[in-house]
Amino acid sequence: MKDVYPDGNCLFTSVCDQLRVRGDFSFTPRDLRHAAVDFLRENPNQDDGTPLSEFLADEERNWEKYLRSMSRDGTWGDHIVIWALAHVLNKRIVIYRGDKELHKTIVEPTATLKKSSTDEDNNTSTTANKSTDLNKDTKDQQDKPLLHKDVYELYLGHISESHYVSLRPMNWREELFEELKRKQTSSLVGINPDSKGLECYKQDVPQIHLTFTMKYIRMSDLIYRLPISNNDDRDNRDNGKRASIEMHIEDTYITMIGDKNKESTKLKVKTLIIPKDTKIYNKSSKKTLTTKDLIMNIQRCSPGSTKLQVVDPICWPNVLDEDNCLIQLNDPSWFPESQSKVTQLAFQCEWPDASEEWLNRTRRFNWPKQEVIDEIKVCGCRVIPKCVPTRVYPSSEWKFTFDKAEEILEENAVSEDQLCCLLIVKIALNSVMNNLFTIQQLKHVLFFLCEETEEGKWKTELAECIWIFLDRLKECLTCKQMPNYFMPCLNLLEKAEDEDDTFILRCIECIDIIQNHPFVTLYFICDDSKLVSFDMKQVFNTLVEDSRQYAFKQDIDTSVRHCFLPIVAEGVSIIVRLNRYMEALDKCQKATNHLNMLLKEGKKLQVEDVISHVICLSYRDIDKWMFAFAADQTLGTLFTETVCSGRETVSFFDFFGPLQTTLRTESSDIPIPQDLVSNHNLPETICYGLEILERICPREVYSEVMKFLLSNHFPKMVENGGKFPLTMRYVRMILDKIKVNLPKKME
Repeated sequence: MKDVYPDGNCLFTSVCDQLRVRGDFSFTPRDLRHAAVDFLRENPNQDDGTPLSEFLADEERNWEKYLRSMSRDGTWGDHIVIWALAHVLNKRIVIYRGDKELHKTIVEPTATLKKSSTDEDNNTSTTANKSTDLNKDTKDQQDKPLLHKDVYELYLGHISESHYVSLRPMNWREELFEELKRKQTSSLVGINPDSKGLECYKQDVPQIHLTFTMKYIRMSDLIYRLPISNNDDRDNRDNGKRASIEMHIEDTYITMIGDKNKESTKLKVKTLIIPKDTKIYNKSSKKTLTTKDLIMNIQRCSPGSTKLQVVDPICWPNVLDEDNCLIQLNDPSWFPESQSKVTQLAFQCEWPDASEEWLNRTRRFNWPKQEVIDEIKVCGCRVIPKCVPTRVYPSSEWKFTFDKAEEILEENAVSEDQLCCLLIVKIALNSVMNNLFTIQQLKHVLFFLCEETEEGKWKTELAECIWIFLDRLKECLTCKQMPNYFMPCLNLLEKAEDEDDTFILRCIECIDIIQNHPFVTLYFICDDSKLVSFDMKQVFNTLVEDSRQYAFKQDIDTSVRHCFLPIVAEGVSIIVRLNRYMEALDKCQKATNHLNMLLKEGKKLQVEDVISHVICLSYRDIDKWMFAFAADQTLGTLFTETVCSGRETVSFFDFFGPLQTTLRTESSDIPIPQDLVSNHNLPETICYGLEILERICPREVYSEVMKFLLSNHFPKMVENGGKFPLTMRYVRMILDKIKVNLPKKME
């Protein structure tokens, strides 16, 4: 069962969900409502001539009034609308209802009414408004395979005669996969894929809508990611220990927020034990070596590997092969204190001659910059055991690993848009075939693309960049080769060499689905996430509707101002409702920059346009004023005066102290609505006001604010806290801030 938001549109949303799990995005809930009303307006009678108004309650038998009411958003759909939807969609609709006894009602379009004798005995259409008891479990009905898209049935549940839900078939994912695979090209906006609006796009919606969707998902912090590594600084300091310890997550966990379930406990974490008194050098190195140092010897080694020639065999008793090369030291019994399932001995290595090409590579778009390359060269790399050794046949080959170089690139060279591309690709791949690629493999593909792609393209054509990314992955699968970015001779797809062609083709089919249906893929990624709210699904509905208009008119300005801007404002308003005002302001500034990349000069947005939309969407007065105050103090705007217009106000400085010389103000005062500083609301107002002041005031000024509150308002707030128990939470929060920010003697 897929529950939907109970906003009065649940019938249309449930029917829409039934269509979408079968790969049909032709309708949004609003489309279905309007289509049903239009059908009823054109077909006010049943086939036998009976007016449908006869089925209305006696006091509501005004057909036009009924249609006007039903066309309004939030009006509950009824049995007449269900009959209309069956005709509009040319689909049989099956409805299950009942608490103790389950009843089934079938509604089907007259033109396709083809019943068997069993159907006639057990079920009737709702044209006659009848239903029958089910004496057996209906699970078999849901388990049966989906039919062809032109004749499949839609399954709805009706709970307590007041709420509709979507009853998804048990195998809906497999059937959706097959349906999307069958649709080699599709247009989610309900038009011909070859029409002018999509002529330059390979995806299911116009590229600007797809790029916006991807950036909005990223901006909304819906993607959860664990850190790259977890290094213990205590062990890495020069504290007399002979080795440093680093923990690395082999496949960084990436998913939609809300899906951090038991899978996150199954991460492959490896611990590296890195001796401090041993380092590995090239044969060509001119540095003075110690007796414990090692020398790289790549002769007769597999690509990406090396043997470690010892300088002084006496220092390495019983761990050398016949060529005086160090064998792999990876017996778990040698690392009894390690908490990780995978513990490896690793050696610090100077930048290998085998990767000299990377240092001097021609880079058309100057990525990464030379200072980053120099930092990576100084950092060097590591070598780890190439494989899990056995005691009987130990190996003497060690594999190069570039974990630190990857981290430096990600922190200093990879832009936010490039990172967004990586994360979207990862969660999209996981949605169609889990564990197809590790994040480390994808990062090396991304690094190559960053070198080959102009920086501006990542900002304005993110969807196209993701398409190119996926194309590169298909090339790697086809030839079973994925070169390491720093050492191209090292193949990151070694395991694929043992896979048969059937598996490779299956993987390529999965990537094809993402390329042909990226918007559908993103929709179901968000749909599967437990914490992605109704608001996110409404985002997709709004984008689908606007895609149709854009596909025909090609008016970017209209799409930005009437579709993208309201979506962004609604998303930021949610952050405002969570009292994260400075974060919301930062989102407004970033969103303005993203949207302006789509607009021509003279039509660009101001950040004030986004902020004003957010203030209008905020419910509570305190949220409106606090967000306006944060904007005024950061940007020099006058939103607090707008929020306070027509209301009784008091001076902000009466409650937070004499900050006239610190805060921005166009006049001698900053107004604040009087009701926000009443006995009941004052603790909450001061609590969130302090959070903003902490961000914008120097520390010494902020401390003075604390002292002012402590002497002028805090005793009264504590007293009133006994009268208004809910406000005590804010009093405690203020007290915690005072303890942290005032000197010890003032506490």
